[in-house]
Amino acid sequence: MLERVRRFWTQPTRRYRDFQLVYSAITLNFAIPAATYYLDPQATIERAERIGRLLGGGDLPATEDSKIWWVLGAGNVATLAFMCATLQRDLRRYRPVLGSLVFLKLCSAAGYANVYRQTRHPFFAGATGLDLATAAAMWFFAKRAYDELVEADAESAGAAAVVDGTPARQTSPAPV
Repeated sequence: MLERVRRFWTQPTRRYRDFQLVYSAITLNFAIPAATYYLDPQATIERAERIGRLLGGGDLPATEDSKIWWVLGAGNVATLAFMCATLQRDLRRYRPVLGSLVFLKLCSAAGYANVYRQTRHPFFAGATGLDLATAAAMWFFAKRAYDELVEADAESAGAAAVVDGTPARQTSPAPV
């Protein structure tokens, strides 16, 4: 076990390691709340109101009694967790998921920004900023890690093309 930890921290693809660390935190940041949204929605509202008061606001300005929106919101956050975990599992293969993941998070930021514009409640301003920062981090760390993996693959392929200082035979015709 300690050997696996050592290999993880000393791997040559440091940007990929950073991606794994950041995405582990982000995945948990979505998975745990998604479960609590389903299991105890009232506690979620109470936490949001406490955060709003810490930011200088009062109780949330709108009623949050709709079960339809709770189900949709919890499903959204569970989907974010699933997409992050999918990218962590195999960034090369599932890289196209990144655009959808960031789009989903930006839609959330836009929704919070719109509610803030209407209510001026500081909770919604904070949620907008957090969602924008999360979307930027998701894009930044995944893109850097993917680019590093592609570069490492190219270097590995280049090294395999030369054996004992002699270029390996080309297996496909050169472009004309």
